[in-house]
Amino acid sequence: MIAGLALATSAGAGGCSTKSSSSGPSSYISTDDLMNPKNCATCHAEHFKQWSGSMHAYASDDPVFLAMNARAQRETKGGVGSFCVGCHAPLAVRTGATTDGLNLASLPASLKGVTCFFCHTADKVDGLHNDMIHLAGDDTLRAAIPDPAPNAVHRMGFSTLHDGERLDSSQLCGSCHDVQNQNGVDLERTYAEWKGSLFAHDTPGVKLSCSSCHMAGADGTAATIAGAPKRRVHDHTMAGVDVALTAFPEADTQRRLIQASLDQALVAKLCVKAGGAVDASLEAAFVGHAWPSGASHDRSAWVELIAYAGGQMVFQSGVVPDGKAVRQVTDPNLWLLREKLFDAQKMPVSFLWQAASSDPAQLPVAVTGDTKDPMFQRAVTRTFTVPANADRVTMRVQMRPMDFDTIDELVQSGDLDAALRGKLSTFTLASTVLEWKTANGIGCVP
Repeated sequence: MIAGLALATSAGAGGCSTKSSSSGPSSYISTDDLMNPKNCATCHAEHFKQWSGSMHAYASDDPVFLAMNARAQRETKGGVGSFCVGCHAPLAVRTGATTDGLNLASLPASLKGVTCFFCHTADKVDGLHNDMIHLAGDDTLRAAIPDPAPNAVHRMGFSTLHDGERLDSSQLCGSCHDVQNQNGVDLERTYAEWKGSLFAHDTPGVKLSCSSCHMAGADGTAATIAGAPKRRVHDHTMAGVDVALTAFPEADTQRRLIQASLDQALVAKLCVKAGGAVDASLEAAFVGHAWPSGASHDRSAWVELIAYAGGQMVFQSGVVPDGKAVRQVTDPNLWLLREKLFDAQKMPVSFLWQAASSDPAQLPVAVTGDTKDPMFQRAVTRTFTVPANADRVTMRVQMRPMDFDTIDELVQSGDLDAALRGKLSTFTLASTVLEWKTANGIGCVP
């Protein structure tokens, strides 16, 4: 998943050096120093900067995570244990510093979030959900570099799990990005979705691992040390769709990268037929999984479609006021992409630990690249009926990584600060912004 890093020395350990250790492993910096991401910045300043603003770095500072975990522990009387914090602060769990995540505020930063040490000491994956990542325990920092430059700071090793050119590297991501709750409900399925896609096959020009998209490569040096060779190094912002709700480094960069990714994620088509029938079609052609993915029970993605006649609006669907949850809008025509959760009595619930079943609502992932295969076309179409005299129709898809109804429930239960409500983001996907006019004639745009 993460390529091109060989972690750096702490300030008191002599700085960056390519010199091999003459006195053996005992001269390498300590495990505690290796575990502190700030020590990586000495030799890996750019990678550290990118990671420092990532959702991996933010994972255990995220107030929504903290609120959900607090509520889950209370509602289950501690029954969820390390279920949430195991992925959000894995080193805190592995070192025994926490069992439930309720004491994260008192822990050192080196144990919080998904750190450099955690990913780069992984040597195998024992299961494909809920953080079944095995750490080697040998202080060897693994990466995709088969011939790392010798140094006096730490041990290094090559690992296929960290080589984004290899499909099996996606396991390292999948272990935390596929989540199954205590009731056996698969609530996040990003790795499983990718595994069933055309991208998960070893076909030249088609195969894409998780890091192929989320950790773009560029030529550079893996470490800022004298004589460091040029490598293929990888971006560590690892942007998805989530954004920090509190002050956090590199927030503008994260938002820009998220917007750029969303802008090209979908293929959209708007077709106007005789008599007022309008077909809106969406296809997740440029993502390696279903869309939206991840915690799709918290996300909202929806189609806004508006028809006009003589400059007056004559039909609307998916017009959502600022500050209002999409599911609270009364709209019989609403096309909403958001997973529903249900308890054992088939009643709707809001949170993943409460779910006994789920009803996903996503755009399917691409499964074949063969244009003659009937499964090639994976577009989903909804038909809207607008007045026959409509002379202009507009369409766009909007997306919220987290919607207001989830936030409001956490505020009402006393687990979250209401001020964070105003920090939620709504993105418009540029590729889905379409307009039809009578001058186009009966037919489709684009």
